[in-house]
Amino acid sequence: MSKIVAIDKTHHKTIRIDPAEVKLLGATEHLVPLVLSEFGRASTSFPIVFTKNLDTGRFSVVAMCGFEKLENLFFEQCRWTSHYVPLNIIRQPFFLGTEDGKDGKKQIICLDVDSPAIGEEGEALFDKAGKPMPYLEKMQLMLSELYNGEKRTQKFIQWLATNDLIQKMILDIKFDNGETLKVQGVYTIDEEALNKLPASEFQNLREQGYLAFVYAMILSLGHISGMVKARNIRNENAKGWFVKQPVN
Repeated sequence: MSKIVAIDKTHHKTIRIDPAEVKLLGATEHLVPLVLSEFGRASTSFPIVFTKNLDTGRFSVVAMCGFEKLENLFFEQCRWTSHYVPLNIIRQPFFLGTEDGKDGKKQIICLDVDSPAIGEEGEALFDKAGKPMPYLEKMQLMLSELYNGEKRTQKFIQWLATNDLIQKMILDIKFDNGETLKVQGVYTIDEEALNKLPASEFQNLREQGYLAFVYAMILSLGHISGMVKARNIRNENAKGWFVKQPVN
């Protein structure tokens, strides 16, 4: 369970966050939301794909870390093996909330006080005078990047959807042990439709600043083969978890 409360310099002056524990929170995340400002870094490690909310029809952009729920192929021996760890992992256990102010709603930084990342060791949030420590200031900037980035990311997705540039992916995978898996519910850029865009729309794509993000997504799909290899290694290593001993 999570208990989300607004950060208070009095009540939370002794709280510390362990960044190592924060990264552990992503151990079983197979899809992690991204914003556009992360694409350059995330594309060096993960396939970047779209997912679709079946109730609302709304698309989101995610880093695909595994083929199935609870599987993260970029997390081994209590650490991330990827070059980049998404902001939506690192920013935990902080959240951005709102409260009523004199001039309407205002943003506030919130904290999950039940998070396992909170302990007696790690990064302090406030100094003795009650001023935010550099770690908390860094988290504030990160939350701001995610908040502002989400709006821009949704505009990017809407532009692609309006121009029919999003297509469904179906991954039929066969692993070395004979296991087969069909991954559905993910989407990517339709390269054929992209290449057929009228010159005016392609120019619009460039002017919007979206072209680099489109190609980052397309090129990032090359990481899928690396994920298959990682799954094969896991399957092979799993054989050694139990070795039947002869009965004397």
